[in-house]
Amino acid sequence: MRRIENGRYRAGERIIPGMIADELGISAIPVREALCTLVGRDIVEERHNRGFFIAPMTSATLHQLYAAHGLIVDLALQRFVEGRPLANRPRNHWPLFAAIAKQSGDAALAGLQFYLSGRLALFRKPAESLFSAMGMTWNIADMLRKGEVRQARSLITEYHEICQIHSREIWTISSDR
Repeated sequence: MRRIENGRYRAGERIIPGMIADELGISAIPVREALCTLVGRDIVEERHNRGFFIAPMTSATLHQLYAAHGLIVDLALQRFVEGRPLANRPRNHWPLFAAIAKQSGDAALAGLQFYLSGRLALFRKPAESLFSAMGMTWNIADMLRKGEVRQARSLITEYHEICQIHSREIWTISSDR
């Protein structure tokens, strides 16, 4: 999963378990087991007699996934009591979104966030690169540290809306690398 999050693969690209096993110095069996787990999360596809591939994605689907993820994280934040501190405040957006969903106490929201975050993992690095080039930053963790949940919700909504607006560019960056 870390290799996917770090932008090592493109949508539709073949993953060769033996090569990963060799790089890690382990047996191919745990690599195949990990890939099967990712198949169950719709991040990887297993094609009969062909192997494992990163699940393909269109820019339209990417747009919809960003919209859905934004709604889930917003719903999780609505479960917060104003001024209640977030126990785990990672500075990176995606671990922060996971912490918000987990701390909401709603297992369904946490599960949906986990699923959507996995589907979007392939596009994290391209989005970060694009937004960095545009000079965009979101201080969501700072707002939560101050207990300003409404402002954090506003920033999270803005972040996801901008991801949706630029989903075609993010998809293109990911596809072209």
